[in-house]
Amino acid sequence: NVLSQLMRNARCRWLAFALLPTALASAKEGPEPFDVTLYMLGKRIFESQCIPCHGRNGRGDGEWSGDVKDKPRNLTLGIFKFRTTPMGFLPTQADLLRTLRTGISGTMMPTFAKLTDPELEAVIAYVRSFSPRWEDPKNYADPVPLPPTPAWFASSPERAQHAAEGAKTFQQICATCHGMSGKGD
Repeated sequence: NVLSQLMRNARCRWLAFALLPTALASAKEGPEPFDVTLYMLGKRIFESQCIPCHGRNGRGDGEWSGDVKDKPRNLTLGIFKFRTTPMGFLPTQADLLRTLRTGISGTMMPTFAKLTDPELEAVIAYVRSFSPRWEDPKNYADPVPLPPTPAWFASSPERAQHAAEGAKTFQQICATCHGMSGKGD
């Protein structure tokens, strides 16, 4: 089909993402064929933008990572925190694009808003080369659909009541691992 042909052609990948986001969101992703041009562009960008934190081999051991509390992601593990897929599965292309575009607040991960979508996709292609997990179709899953926003969310007093109840549950069940303030301490 046309979408498959566009996705195979690295130069047209940006067009597929721009024109067919709904089709991509509903289609399960999987391993992509190796594209040397995309890989080399991604390598060049990674080397100029990402090595100080993630290190030359993507292990999160770059020169800027030494004294920071939240270490840069070790990309060789193929484990990502910010994703729409179930736990244990790889993130979607859209998840990785969102992380690169917006960064991660409170960490060293900056925004890369000045890079174009094709450049960001090239970085993702290169990052995927660090872990063999990207080669196994069993590591891919569809995004988990989000439920609709509940009606009570629009009411400030009801939202506060739900937050207070959630805080009690968090303290009883979650704080043992995540810490009383949720900071993992």
